Amino acid sequence: MRIRTYFSRLNDYSRNGVIAGLSGILLIVPVLGFMMCKSYEQELALIDDAKVVHAELVNASAGGSADPRAGDVNGASGTYRYTMLDGKEGTISISADSLDELPCYADNAVVEVEYLPENPMVARIKGDGNQNISDLKFWTVFKGVLLSLFFLMSVALTVSGLRNG
Repeated sequence: MRIRTYFSRLNDYSRNGVIAGLSGILLIVPVLGFMMCKSYEQELALIDDAKVVHAELVNASAGGSADPRAGDVNGASGTYRYTMLDGKEGTISISADSLDELPCYADNAVVEVEYLPENPMVARIKGDGNQNISDLKFWTVFKGVLLSLFFLMSVALTVSGLRNG
C-alpha cells in the first residue's frame, strides 16, 4: 500500500511539474554554470596568453556528422597538425558542414592555431571564439542572463507544482 501511495504521489509531482523543476534546479543549472565558467577561463587565457603557430591539414573526411534539420547528411571533419614552440606536436580537429568549409581545404594553405603553452590541450583555429575581452564579457553576461532565467523558470515550475499538488 505504501508503494502505491509513493508512486501515486510521484506521478502527481511529475504531472504538476515538480520533478522537471527540481531536475532543472539540481542537475542542469549547476552543470551549465560550471561549463560556462570553465569556458570563460579558457577563452580569457587564450585571449591573454595564446601562442600562435602554423598548422597544416593532415586529414579531411566527409560524412563525419549529420544535421537532418539542414538537409545535410554528409558533414565533414578535418584534423590539423601543428608544432608548438617547444618542439612538441599537437593536433586539433574541427567539423564543418562540407569539405569546402574546412579552413584551407581547397587551397592547401596553412592555418594559424592558438594554443596555451601551459595547457596545450586548449587550442583553437585562430579567429574562432572571442578575440577580445569586451566580446568575451558580453557573451558571458548574455549566457549568465539566460542561465538565470532558466533557473527562475525551474524554481517557478517547482513552486507551482508543489502548490497545486
